[in-house]
Amino acid sequence: MTNAPDLAAAECDEQKARLRFFETAGMLAARLRPFQLVEDAATGASSRATDLAWRATKKARARPKTIAIVGCIVIAVLARRRLYRLIRYRGRPPGQAGHTSTLHELDKQQFGGGTK
Repeated sequence: MTNAPDLAAAECDEQKARLRFFETAGMLAARLRPFQLVEDAATGASSRATDLAWRATKKARARPKTIAIVGCIVIAVLARRRLYRLIRYRGRPPGQAGHTSTLHELDKQQFGGGTK
């Protein structure tokens, strides 16, 4: 049979372990609330975005020529139709087939609104 001091010590350890368990369970329940999960996700995404922007700025300052070239490529890709029309109809006299005098008239032909 076990003696009384050992039993009392074991019961005390059991109570401490039970209190730690319920404290941990309470903290988990607080962290698993939907609002808390959304807030944690937003905070994490915000910090990652800030870090990414900071690193991009640092790299851009280190390589300004590369950033200028990439910027020109992006603009060229976004404006490729308009640039193509400028190059295609360049130098043709008015009245020749396919000529329009302004980009506005080209847009009218392409998207409706009548022809010249």
